[in-house]
Amino acid sequence: MRKRIEEEGFAYCGKIVVEDGSTRLAYEKVASFSELLLNWYQEKGRKLPWREDSSFYHVYLSEIMLQQTRVEAVKRYYERFLKVLPTLKDLASSKEDTVMKLWQGLGYYSRARNLQKGARYILENNLSCNTYPELINVPGIGDYTAKAILSIVYKQPYIAVDGNLIRIYARLHCSPYDAKSKEIKERCNKSFLSLLGKDSSSFNQALMDLGELVCLPNASPKCEECPLKQFCQSHREKIQEKYPRSKKKSPKKEIHKTVFLLSYQGKYLIRKRPNRGLLASLYEFYNVDEHFNLSEAKNYLEENDFSVCAIHKDKKGKHVFTHLLWKMSGFRVELKDYPRNCGFLLATKEELERLYSIPSAFKTYLDEILN
Repeated sequence: MRKRIEEEGFAYCGKIVVEDGSTRLAYEKVASFSELLLNWYQEKGRKLPWREDSSFYHVYLSEIMLQQTRVEAVKRYYERFLKVLPTLKDLASSKEDTVMKLWQGLGYYSRARNLQKGARYILENNLSCNTYPELINVPGIGDYTAKAILSIVYKQPYIAVDGNLIRIYARLHCSPYDAKSKEIKERCNKSFLSLLGKDSSSFNQALMDLGELVCLPNASPKCEECPLKQFCQSHREKIQEKYPRSKKKSPKKEIHKTVFLLSYQGKYLIRKRPNRGLLASLYEFYNVDEHFNLSEAKNYLEENDFSVCAIHKDKKGKHVFTHLLWKMSGFRVELKDYPRNCGFLLATKEELERLYSIPSAFKTYLDEILN
């Protein structure tokens, strides 16, 4: 009898004496997983600009921007992007350079190109974008983004499984699977889908917020603030820091670069990178994959037909990519002549700031020019 009552969502809380003097077992209704999560979200959930208008374009744009990027970093880019390109049609019809300039500093620039390709694909094919088969074929939209859009915009019963949800799931169940494995993703999806109520939008966003605000990575979860701690096996056993399991990351490959800030008659030389590969189609300062001292840098330039008027050391810089680390040494170089037929553009400071998308890998040197 007691087992059946507990299975129906009641918890034993002791014995009570009734009017006739006999004792009875007392039970109280336990709030469900979903109720606790959604109540917490209503009180503690983040106020984010894309949650104020959960129309397709706004959620689509925000989800692409949020891929591998912190929420705080995305906020100002999201708002700036919408001021210039307020609709899907505006995005589809804009120039690529406009999109890339708006994306400058956000990183992972292939997202911006795919965002525009996706907008054009949606309009050209007159898609409603409210089914999984439609969305999964849009350039730049994968399984997670499709399910996030369907759950948030159209309130469809999907779980958008990302690193936050996997971390929560792994700690709730002390999952032995690696955080990157197919097995844990499938189990995570199945588990949360079984707990999903009618409000899939709030449920998904509540889990995202819980992972961002409370169930933090490594050894720093705020378990006492967690609305789900009564369900959490790793919390009960005080082994939260052991989950999720993950393989040790291999060290990043280091590349030493020399960056030349070439100038001629008060303008700076930049060039467009190839349209494939790392930082594709973005603008850069002249650079080579070698480390030079001052005299070596001058000799290198002159050997490559640059007429050097003056050269000075500039700052050192570094930039971390997913699998690479650039370590850079910079030089300011004033040229006697403009090297024609070599793929360079001349740009003023104002044009560098306003027109050309220069990736954050070169931010140290761009800031030197602009400031």
